Amino acid sequence: MRDETGLVTGISQATVDSTIGYDPSLKADPSDPNASILTWEGGGCDTGTDLTFHVVNGSYLVNISSHEGLGSCSGAAAPRAIRIETSSAIQVTSITIAGR
Repeated sequence: MRDETGLVTGISQATVDSTIGYDPSLKADPSDPNASILTWEGGGCDTGTDLTFHVVNGSYLVNISSHEGLGSCSGAAAPRAIRIETSSAIQVTSITIAGR
């Protein structure tokens, strides 16, 4: 994760919430006010994902960009999730999620 805000203090793997669906989603971590859980749909053939947390026009934005390998791939969708820790609490409703 590339943090352009200076607020991220850590990231770690998180459990995927299967009730959310496949659209990118950000939920507050109920166990820590300074953490949130980001989920998105990846692909079975993804070779990597770039995540960028930045400020655009005064608002927070997380951009998700997944990369697929060369050639055709019939891999099924693969849910992904990470836990993002920040130096202070941020309302998840103030963060826009873009991309896949």
